[in-house]
Amino acid sequence: MATRLPDDSIATARDLGFLDSFRKIRGSLGVKGGTFDLDDYYKFKVASNNTNVVLSLRNLDANANLRLLGTGGTSLAVSRKRGKKTDQIEKSLNAGDYYIQVSQDGRANTGYTLVASPQDAIPTPGGGGSGGGSGSGGGNGSTTFPPATSPSSDPGDRLTNAFNIGTLSGKTAYKETLSKTDAADLYRFTVSQGSTVRILTNDIQGGDATTTLIYDISGNQVVDGQDVLASGSVINKALGAGTYFIGVQSQTLTADQLSYTLQLQQDAVTNLNPTSDPPLGLGGATDLGVITGSKEVRQTVSTSDSTNPALVGTFDSTDIYKFSLASEASNVSILLNSTQTTGNVTLSLIYDENGNGIANPGKIENGLVILGDFPGGVFTGSSEGGSALAIDKTLGAGTYYLAVTQRKVTDNTTYGLNLFVNDSISGLSAINEPNNSSIPTAYNIGTLNQNVSFKQFVGTTDSSDFYSFTLDRTRNIIIRYNGSPELVGIRFGQDADGNGFFNGEEDSNSNNILDADEDTNNNGRLDQDVFKPSLVGNVVYSPLPPIFDQSAAFEDKIQAFLTKGQPVDIYAKLPAGKYVIQIDPQTVTTDLGDGLTRFGGANVLYNLSFLLDGA
Repeated sequence: MATRLPDDSIATARDLGFLDSFRKIRGSLGVKGGTFDLDDYYKFKVASNNTNVVLSLRNLDANANLRLLGTGGTSLAVSRKRGKKTDQIEKSLNAGDYYIQVSQDGRANTGYTLVASPQDAIPTPGGGGSGGGSGSGGGNGSTTFPPATSPSSDPGDRLTNAFNIGTLSGKTAYKETLSKTDAADLYRFTVSQGSTVRILTNDIQGGDATTTLIYDISGNQVVDGQDVLASGSVINKALGAGTYFIGVQSQTLTADQLSYTLQLQQDAVTNLNPTSDPPLGLGGATDLGVITGSKEVRQTVSTSDSTNPALVGTFDSTDIYKFSLASEASNVSILLNSTQTTGNVTLSLIYDENGNGIANPGKIENGLVILGDFPGGVFTGSSEGGSALAIDKTLGAGTYYLAVTQRKVTDNTTYGLNLFVNDSISGLSAINEPNNSSIPTAYNIGTLNQNVSFKQFVGTTDSSDFYSFTLDRTRNIIIRYNGSPELVGIRFGQDADGNGFFNGEEDSNSNNILDADEDTNNNGRLDQDVFKPSLVGNVVYSPLPPIFDQSAAFEDKIQAFLTKGQPVDIYAKLPAGKYVIQIDPQTVTTDLGDGLTRFGGANVLYNLSFLLDGA
């Protein structure tokens, strides 16, 4: 005898708890072996009155129905789209317990995805149900939207003859019909500023219809695939200033005519800061000034053409901000919070290394990295709800840029951007910044006859730190490095030929003989400026270096020890002479979700100690 599964009744419904966030549940219905699974029930709670709840049943393999139930199983709303079409219910609910019923229609097995989410409490129009189906239940009365009126002229079926609603403001509603000879209606509207736009298709009688939100990206006055921003009987979208279209198209007709009510609501995104939209390009970036403490920004990125009536305009796909730091080193946290109507976005940190006003991604050439301007970046993953992105860096004094970019042309979002700057990093050592960036200008510790330590920053605005010291006799020393976890290179050695560079003479013909043309400083030996790490000899790295670049980390064939936050000890027994150590930031790589690698420089706060070991 066939059995039924535990979640096939209200009494045994799966409990989702309070519906206070976006939920996605995957399930299936059908006859499986000796088990009937014809209904799945889910229970959820609403915490406060007038909470707008949206339920969606999608990704169907066969027909299924969606129902919203109250306490005791009272039916509040139902959506019965035919076949594999998405069912959707939107309902304003008071505090209490509610149930969702997903039921099979027929005997065909089907998988499904159930999406349940709270929205801002926007009262639904009279009639209550949604999804264009046979919704039932109360709603909050017909006064929510003004009475629906017929358009003053028949909406056309092309962008060129769409009915012009004009500038969308507040709420409006239209009632229209479709037929076999008039299968599509197009409406045109404009928003004058960043707004959240809500589009509801209700009271569909005589068949099924689909609703799409359209932006003519190419301006060719034809609806291409990339032009559809959203579809469904309930559409919520953050839109930038511009001109858009709504298409209502019949799918099936069960009568001579299909009637529908189209309701539109525009809510301006308030508290925008800055009030003017940040432009695309570093040159015109919105200047946030010198940041100390915290700074908050609220803006939109979207598909829009802000001014051009011919629809060949500028997409508001990227917002760029400029900010400056005054302290020698600051801990900076950048947090981007996007809304529940978001598409996927990226957040990029940019330092314009060469000041050309272009965000250069960098490249790899002949196996070497040519640094670009991206010391950090992050992007959202696939999400139907809001997302938070964060970049945490130690940065030096200078000017930086932040870019917020939609990852697809059709993505639209409002977002809040918060910058937190801690410029009270204490204990930084004076080492003649920023002039100690070469061997000739290295910070001179002097004759090393006692232990000394330095705390400093090196990064995009301070490309290298050099230290020099002198030993007046043979001594054992320990050089200890400990820094924040970004990649740096450490080179330790002597400028043997006095040319001001870390380089080395080579046995170019590998004959193990010092030829005259190889002894460039005529001192009778083959000089190597950089000491190689080893476990024997006069210079020993401990622990074993995790990364040692034998090829060319900085300049042609100059070896370097690379470390990413690991403490490093260099043990050395050295004769009298002058020595140099270099701390050099390496490459940071960033992928903003498009598969392309961008390059930038590391930024590191570090401690460097010179310790005498014995006499």
